[in-house]
Amino acid sequence: MNNAGIASQATLDTYDPEKFARMRQVNVDGVINVTRAAMAGMRTLGYGRIVNIASVAGIGTALPGTAFYAATKAAVIVLTRRFAFELGPHGITVNAVAPGFVRSDMTKGGRGAADWDAVANDFAQRAMTGRIGEPEDIANAAVFLAAPESGWITARTLVVDGGRMDYTGHG
Repeated sequence: MNNAGIASQATLDTYDPEKFARMRQVNVDGVINVTRAAMAGMRTLGYGRIVNIASVAGIGTALPGTAFYAATKAAVIVLTRRFAFELGPHGITVNAVAPGFVRSDMTKGGRGAADWDAVANDFAQRAMTGRIGEPEDIANAAVFLAAPESGWITARTLVVDGGRMDYTGHG
């Protein structure tokens, strides 16, 4: 599973090429490098499951300051499809999970308890389920895609977001 990721907020006015390069190295190059490292053994076996962790940001959530992070996660979604095309003939599936807002060290981001509660409540109101995600929600989706029984699912992005309703594409 390709699960490394970092985020750095920026707008066009506050764009920092070094921060973007670092995000791209971790979020995109990390997926490429880990996939390349794993694929030889999987090809030899004629079997494999690769699960990339993308983000709903890569699909188009409407949060200010996340355009450059979203670009890296959109790249993960595209790479998922392309790698599936390349590796499918070798019995290897490649899929992605695109989490919504999940309780994690990254989303807590040093917030105090009151600030965290306000942010979590705001995101919970954006979801049809009325709550934010928990790490287990994402883990369950990844386990499903990694299971032998999921062998006919490839090149797909499974959105796990509680039914978020704030995408730029919604209207």
